[in-house]
Amino acid sequence: MRRRSVLVGSAALLAVCARARATPNEMGVAEPFMWNPAETIPTLDEFETNRGRGAPNSAEIASARKIIGSCALDCRPVEVAEYFLAIREGLISDFDGEILDDAWMFCEEWPVRANPVIVQFFDATTLRKPSGDQTPWCAAFVNWCIERGRKNKARASEFLSTTKSAASATFRSWGQKTDTPFFGDLVVFKHRSVPSRGHVGFYVKHTQTHVFVLGGNQMPLRVKAEGAYERVNTGEINVKRIPFDGSELQFHSFRTDNSLHA
Repeated sequence: MRRRSVLVGSAALLAVCARARATPNEMGVAEPFMWNPAETIPTLDEFETNRGRGAPNSAEIASARKIIGSCALDCRPVEVAEYFLAIREGLISDFDGEILDDAWMFCEEWPVRANPVIVQFFDATTLRKPSGDQTPWCAAFVNWCIERGRKNKARASEFLSTTKSAASATFRSWGQKTDTPFFGDLVVFKHRSVPSRGHVGFYVKHTQTHVFVLGGNQMPLRVKAEGAYERVNTGEINVKRIPFDGSELQFHSFRTDNSLHA
């Protein structure tokens, strides 16, 4: 069964992300919840059974399941990413007849406890442990979007396997390198000082100096009055303008595969 599909398009994506939005007082104030490098990230089922460090409450888990369950099947991976972007921007709040006014909050990191939607993204990885990147859910998000888009798709078993890793570096050799990316291809970066770290997301468009990336675990677009980034919240789903040659991230490659556009 094909679930809700959100087709925003690259131009609309940029316009949506440019608008201002309000943030609850408790978000963006405390440091985001972080997993330790050797700590296994529980599944939602394990959270419900055992609770433990960082466990979201039962109502939050129930909301996360509704959000995940309403996501499209049998579509391009970038359409899955667009769905979460639309939630983040407040464009979707009705999930199979239930209104979740706080649904947008499920598309960014939380303080105090884990965001259950982000926890779900790690279902697309074989090792549920941070590896390489700090809180590396950018790669988990991309892998989850690819897997979700393939569900119920004919011949999906013949597609190139995902990396099944929470480390963005695994995408540096995924698919084929291309110099002429299309909307929905992947963009991979490496960290300048720590080569094992980096970033991955979906390609939107690029200029001579920057690339627009739709991805998870990206710095918030909100800015304070003086123009400084609100750095307390270190990751959300958005479209980000990232320099090819930045102070921390350096462009590695554009990656493509037929399965990204099937």
